[in-house]
Amino acid sequence: MLTFVTLKSNQQMQKFLTIGFLAVGMYSCQEEEAVNPVLPEDSTEKEIVWESQTKSTSYTVYPFLKRDSNMQYPGALITLESVSNQKFSYVFNYTYNEVAVHSSFQGASPATQSMIPGYGAFANFENQSIYINPTPPAKANRDTISHEQWIKPIYSMDQLYMELGGNALILNERIADKIHFGEKDGKSRGVAFMETINYSYDTEVSEGSSLIKEAADDEAFAGITPVYVSKINMGRMAVVFFETANTYEEVETGLARLMNGEAITEEEQQLLEATTFVISISRGWNGLEIPISMEGVNDFEDFTSMLESGSEDPLYGEGKYGAIVSYELRHIDTNELAEVTFSAAYEVPKFVE
Repeated sequence: MLTFVTLKSNQQMQKFLTIGFLAVGMYSCQEEEAVNPVLPEDSTEKEIVWESQTKSTSYTVYPFLKRDSNMQYPGALITLESVSNQKFSYVFNYTYNEVAVHSSFQGASPATQSMIPGYGAFANFENQSIYINPTPPAKANRDTISHEQWIKPIYSMDQLYMELGGNALILNERIADKIHFGEKDGKSRGVAFMETINYSYDTEVSEGSSLIKEAADDEAFAGITPVYVSKINMGRMAVVFFETANTYEEVETGLARLMNGEAITEEEQQLLEATTFVISISRGWNGLEIPISMEGVNDFEDFTSMLESGSEDPLYGEGKYGAIVSYELRHIDTNELAEVTFSAAYEVPKFVE
């Protein structure tokens, strides 16, 4: 079962500096639980037991796997309770105050604009400062603020929701029939996550002011926790779901080397060619799509193509100026960062002596 709690926090996301999207980036398995165990060669005992455990992960920066015009602009107002399942609940009974929105993109002009928050107002600001700028800035991937990548074993869809900040729920129908997370069939399953942030848009609410004219305890907000999108991070993000008949450790080793721009052995390539991949990658304002190979025949080729593709690639590119990859939320009454903690209970395999 997946549960979540909401807290108020000023904690900022830890930043990881890098030079590129995949070539020199950091790699971290971040693995705390056991993976599908490997049986020792001299062992005759093959019994596996499944042990229950519960894990929790807190977020103040949320991966953005779903495009929605009601969400993809600074100042969008939603309920914090709806973040956990990505079925965003919006609050419309309010009146905005004018706020300043800042772009951190080198070369954006203007870099700051005051506006009444809205999708149209933000799109106009972005067009003027970047797309129809008389001297448009260079490609976004030349300036990297942070880079993060990791690989983890996954044992249930609830765990997957937790690891991706609830986002995987919106991909359930397109993943569950390809990658059977939670099945106890001897196969290994996991997810690889890669995100590069190149620049951001920040909402500035003046001290002593508020995003909206209404008070946070207004009747329109009874029973809910209203929060607003205070920051949008732009760049490139890929989420790769995988399933294999081999051990998780074997596949993880090969994936890690590829993600770090290293060569793999012939044996590792054969293991990865026998692995099923489902790739979700940012594609500019069109949002995240899920290119899936025909009948799983060319999954490994798709994965390597994604790693090697440039920003202008028609299938795996993120566009010249990137896509929305993550966002931050703040409470309308205090302007403090909003935090959500996801918890998941699931079973992991263990060998018994």
